[in-house]
Amino acid sequence: MLSSIKYKALQKYIDILEANKGKTLGQIVEELHQGKHVHYKKGAGGLIIENLLGLTNNSSPKADLEELKIEVKVLPLQMETWKAKEPTQIKMINYLKLVHETWETAEIKDKIETILWIVYGVKKVNGKNVSQDKYR
Repeated sequence: MLSSIKYKALQKYIDILEANKGKTLGQIVEELHQGKHVHYKKGAGGLIIENLLGLTNNSSPKADLEELKIEVKVLPLQMETWKAKEPTQIKMINYLKLVHETWETAEIKDKIETILWIVYGVKKVNGKNVSQDKYR
């Protein structure tokens, strides 16, 4: 269950997402970069959303919003099948370290305490995914 403290802290991010609902990733990039051309690479959707929210891309073992123990994950969803377009990963696990941890001391615990999933749609045209800048 989401605490009122976390809910209030997330509200500013939810407001940003609501204000951008229905826009394509390309439209969001144009607004963020004032029309500068940006190359799309694998995972660009997540980077664009993180940039929109003012978050920094990191591979830290800590949660994205560390003080609140909230991890932000961006998931492209295939609209025709309602399946994830690609697998998502929370954290690489060091199995040599894992065997010495308890749940209370586990590094992963804080990272997955609360996950804010941000989902955007991916459509296909003639059997092929549309360009990433057209994702909504």
